Amino acid sequence: MINTVLDAFEITLDRYPDAPAFEDENSALTFRDLYTGSQVIASRLAAALPPRTPVLVYMPKSPEMIRAFLGVLYAGCYYIPADTDMPAERLSHIIGTSGAKAVICSRSVSLPSDLFTDSGIYYAEDLADAEPGPEDLSLLSVRRAGLTDADPAYAIFTSGSTGMPKGVLIRHSSLLKLAQWFVETFGIDNTEILANQNAFFFDGSVKEIYGTLISGAHMYIVPRKLFALPARLIAYLNEIGATLINWMPSILCMIVKFKTFAKVRPETVRKVLFAGEVMPVPQFLEWHRALPDALFANLYGPTEATVDSTYYIVGNAFIEKCEAALAASSGDTSAAGSLSIPIGRPCSNTDVFLLDEDDQPVLRPGIAGEICIRGTCLSPGYINDPERTAEVFVQNPLNSGYEERIYRTGDYARYNEEGDLVFIGRRDSQIKHMDHRIELGEIEEAISRSGQAARACAVYDAGRGRIIAFYESVADVPDGTDDQEQLINGLKEILPAYMLPRKLVRLSALPLTPGGKIDRQALINTYLNQ
Repeated sequence: MINTVLDAFEITLDRYPDAPAFEDENSALTFRDLYTGSQVIASRLAAALPPRTPVLVYMPKSPEMIRAFLGVLYAGCYYIPADTDMPAERLSHIIGTSGAKAVICSRSVSLPSDLFTDSGIYYAEDLADAEPGPEDLSLLSVRRAGLTDADPAYAIFTSGSTGMPKGVLIRHSSLLKLAQWFVETFGIDNTEILANQNAFFFDGSVKEIYGTLISGAHMYIVPRKLFALPARLIAYLNEIGATLINWMPSILCMIVKFKTFAKVRPETVRKVLFAGEVMPVPQFLEWHRALPDALFANLYGPTEATVDSTYYIVGNAFIEKCEAALAASSGDTSAAGSLSIPIGRPCSNTDVFLLDEDDQPVLRPGIAGEICIRGTCLSPGYINDPERTAEVFVQNPLNSGYEERIYRTGDYARYNEEGDLVFIGRRDSQIKHMDHRIELGEIEEAISRSGQAARACAVYDAGRGRIIAFYESVADVPDGTDDQEQLINGLKEILPAYMLPRKLVRLSALPLTPGGKIDRQALINTYLNQ
């Protein structure tokens, strides 16, 4: 019976032991390599730690990091992936909150010496050639027998509204369901070649990692430097024969911005998935023209619901509607941009619904409601943070018969006429300005579809009572060109006067978080808090 991701991984191990699993520019590991190496790590951890203990994995993104993840799981513990570039204060907070007493790290990174005793540090290089003995294997067998699908598999620390990261705990059952859904929905098997962009401490990578482990696929970890070199990035995809990419919209938009497809096109990619941010329709259409036969899918989901909760496979009818809008407006990209790619319908074994301000279900198209989620996918909550857990993991107000938790995302959406969900924006991005309630996301969308900007981010300067919009110009606008008058004139045709930004700031590139999203807080800190 398949109860945990380890059960599913071992089926793959039996089928494809010597097939390549994970590879980067420095190393490559087969499924057998992953298993044998993980047993060494697991035996060391199990001898020192009780089950269900958190273990920090503090390593550069690499195939060896995947082996460390598995080693933690085989020890009956759960792992916390950490960014090796994060400030020591944030790392200290993660360790203190989680109670981690052990860390698997690489000798190539500098670990703050005061965070762990020597007995709690395990260097990946020292474990590479070791072998577990009979007593080790016996202990691992006991740990495995005591492992259930309700046990934690990993925790990812996400940024909180208070500025302090919160640790989202995910169970084996949730992780296994995600991986199975991903593989089944997108037809992933041992012939698939994934090109990874997402950082391993970001939840967008989870389905790639475990989709590979349970399908026998081959995942390449794309060198980070290539994401600043769009033409070389696409050439790399061709070199490795990549068939599937699961990338942030910011990366896809950057490739379009620099007119990369005029120089080189992806020749082997057959599946393009995007999540984490809104994918603007004009940039999507450029990708579709470059890959007319590929499958495109928009994914949505919070970390608290194990990565993905809804999905929308972009069909021909939607694409034709966008192209028709573009043609009718003589190539004006704002026409196609007025359409939004839906986030679709729930993933398997997941229920997603909308609640209004009175906690009543929203059923009619066009009416906004908060996205709420229930099902096996839900996290049990935030590590050692019962107050914030209780704020968002609540009793289902539509069910008074028995205990049933739902997760209130703080995101708003509406149904379209086809019954698909369309994302609107964050609850915390709604402002009150000039006696009007305004969604900053609506302003950002208007700027992005103006034809004058590749991407945008709007913030509210409450102290001065003004909206400020930051944006990246399209590639063919030379530096020093005053395109703001044209942009604001275009916005006047889309937005009411009270929603118009008081100030526009053009940047060569919007700052991004380590996960690849626009870093709104960095813009606020730089321009509003000076």
